[in-house]
Amino acid sequence: MLVARGRDPGDGWGMKNFAFASLILLSPLSVLPLGCGSGSGNNVIGGSGCGVGPCGGDVVGTWNATGLCVDKSVLMSAFVSGLMDSCSGASLADTTSFTPSGTLTFNSDLTYDIALTLNGSVGINVPPSCFQGGTCAQFGAALQDVVANDPTIQSVACTGNCICTFVEAPMQDAESGSYTVSGSSLLTTPTGQTTADTTGFCVKGTTTTFTQPAMARMETGVIAIVAQKQ
Repeated sequence: MLVARGRDPGDGWGMKNFAFASLILLSPLSVLPLGCGSGSGNNVIGGSGCGVGPCGGDVVGTWNATGLCVDKSVLMSAFVSGLMDSCSGASLADTTSFTPSGTLTFNSDLTYDIALTLNGSVGINVPPSCFQGGTCAQFGAALQDVVANDPTIQSVACTGNCICTFVEAPMQDAESGSYTVSGSSLLTTPTGQTTADTTGFCVKGTTTTFTQPAMARMETGVIAIVAQKQ
């Protein structure tokens, strides 16, 4: 549904890859003077729809995106690979969140239109050992200088016991094409593309959960997007 920054702009946010905005949020941190520890496990960031597996159903209609389910362990892995050479006490904070909005429309004539916006923020617990003799406020000011010219980061602030929160600039994109349904799989072919992308889906009442294939989950960290019928 969403793709990472750094991919070909022509790829769109297709059903092939749900966002990897979470990894993109972490990428600017690779230039910062801190590292990370082991993280807090394989818990999932997102709402109650995150545990729903593919079950099929009637997908026809317009669905409002309301939730994004992200594997925190994948975020932590990206965090480690970018920052492990410095401060070993830093870790992802529970304040990390991702919120989609927009619509996914599947028409009865087997065409579809997707128009989505993704907002996200990543929180990092920064221990005093990372301040290099300074304070949390000074560390936060240094981070602001680092990301000042990065268009992908809207803001950064460090507060309290030094949780530094990076807010990403909203990601927006759209896609349209044709689709078919095979059991609990949704096969979408974007306009101009000849190969279909496969996404699992489950319609329960007025809620649909679109789930990433296992391999893509490992690559992007995104498990599912949850949407409510208009």
